[in-house]
Amino acid sequence: MRNAILFAGALLVVGCGGGDSSKADKSAAPGSSAASSAAKSAGSSAAKSDASAKPAAPAVEMEELSLEPIDKSLAGYVMSVPKGTKIDGSQIKFGEYDFLDFSMAGGWEDAVKGLGNDKLNENIKKVSDTEYRWERVPPIGRMYMVDVLVKIGAAKWSCTTGLTGPDKVETADLISKMCNSIKKK
Repeated sequence: MRNAILFAGALLVVGCGGGDSSKADKSAAPGSSAASSAAKSAGSSAAKSDASAKPAAPAVEMEELSLEPIDKSLAGYVMSVPKGTKIDGSQIKFGEYDFLDFSMAGGWEDAVKGLGNDKLNENIKKVSDTEYRWERVPPIGRMYMVDVLVKIGAAKWSCTTGLTGPDKVETADLISKMCNSIKKK
């Protein structure tokens, strides 16, 4: 029985071209219609597998959350957040483990300039004059970081993933969206 399973597995690998279906037929002459057809077939197969590998993220129901509980100076300011989000001190908690931190940030500009000095920070991107994104790679695993500067009156606030970020880029995208949604109601 074991030999039959091994033989069937070998046939499957050989029949599928060694398991790498992303390569075009090498036997077709370059520029021929067979080569073009094989390339199109490989490209469409890859596109189909990419589309099926990433299912669409479920829509998140959003609501407005008053920022006044964080600080009285934020009275009248709201943020668009996932339904059920709670404020705990300076943390805005959504989902089971996800949160962002919203706190005073007088030295924000200098802090983001120093991101490259930390060897655990990679792929630092200045999204705008008020937003930076980067990846942090400590031994426990990759984290996706966001820091958005929010100016309210003369005060500067940091809307950030904090010292640890989420392990999914989609959560970091949501945090960025939330931080950039702050407005006066």
